[in-house]
Amino acid sequence: MRKVLIANRGEIAVRVARACRDAGLASVAVYADSDRDAMHVRLADEAYAIRLVNRVVDEPAELLPTAHAMLDEIAKGSALAVRLTKATVDAPPAAHPQVDLANQAVLFEDQEKRDRMSAFLERRRD
Repeated sequence: MRKVLIANRGEIAVRVARACRDAGLASVAVYADSDRDAMHVRLADEAYAIRLVNRVVDEPAELLPTAHAMLDEIAKGSALAVRLTKATVDAPPAAHPQVDLANQAVLFEDQEKRDRMSAFLERRRD
């Protein structure tokens, strides 16, 4: 893996962009017009504006399928990004820390990447 798609916003997206930089990975942020000047957009190596698809969801049961369809439209070119994002979307909020750890295990699967991430986290703690 050489490049990570950041299809998120806020503090999580900033953390991902910084982790990518420290791990030697390129980052690509996608953003809505309202986030044009957001920190994660400025930190990413590449940033692309996307037109958000607005969909009315009448029933709560339609929310996840609609979210999945929107993710597919936004990130068609990155199967891994879609898989990891869907894992997070599908998980209940209480499970997000565990899902995040599982996603990181996929993103940093080899020893070199784990070592770089460990060193990065150690520097952040100091």
